[in-house]
Amino acid sequence: MSKATGNATDMSPEELEEEHVHRVYDEIADHFSRTRYKPWPRVEQFIAECTSTNPHCIIADIGCGNGKYLGVSSSAYCIGSDRCANLVDICGQKGFECVVGDNQSIPFRDGSVDAILSIAVIHHFASDERRLLALKELVRILRVTGKILISVWAHEQPQFKELPTQEAMITWKLTDSAPKKKGALPRTIKEFQRYYHLFKSGELASLLSQVPQLHVDTCEYDHDNWYAIATKVS
Repeated sequence: MSKATGNATDMSPEELEEEHVHRVYDEIADHFSRTRYKPWPRVEQFIAECTSTNPHCIIADIGCGNGKYLGVSSSAYCIGSDRCANLVDICGQKGFECVVGDNQSIPFRDGSVDAILSIAVIHHFASDERRLLALKELVRILRVTGKILISVWAHEQPQFKELPTQEAMITWKLTDSAPKKKGALPRTIKEFQRYYHLFKSGELASLLSQVPQLHVDTCEYDHDNWYAIATKVS
């Protein structure tokens, strides 16, 4: 399922992301979307907590993928952005508001949203500096007292914990959607390698601590992910 990064480590962080994140999602968008349909309960809880105090709050899902969280709340105004235009098109087909945008330069105004989702996004940035910049961009668009939920893949996952590096390539097998023979398993058409920086215990909290405008409310391990909830205090 996974293997340590090989020659890709010779690339610059930007080249690595372009080749092993952006281009991969462009090609697998439809297949990826078909596998992403069940919301993570912790995200649903976070959205419910946000809307309990402000039913019509503005929630931005940055790196929203196929938009599976954009329709969770019936009262909040939810907007998504994603680097992958094909995934943004899928969101549009579902009737969601979504724009193409890079987490390194989010196309939203300063302090324009009440809450932010960043689900399985930050781990795709290929250097400490770029992960920090992505976080600072999220904080920039969040209003003071607003909250952010961030999740990243954990190095402690059983399938990854023996890897000698936190920089990993995770195989995505693109399969046909309709096997030719009844009862046959889907056929693998092509394999792609997606880049991940796998976070270790304490690393996400340490990243958040580098942004003085944030107060970390909680940082926990759940379903093979590290996740944190933080409040913008200034």
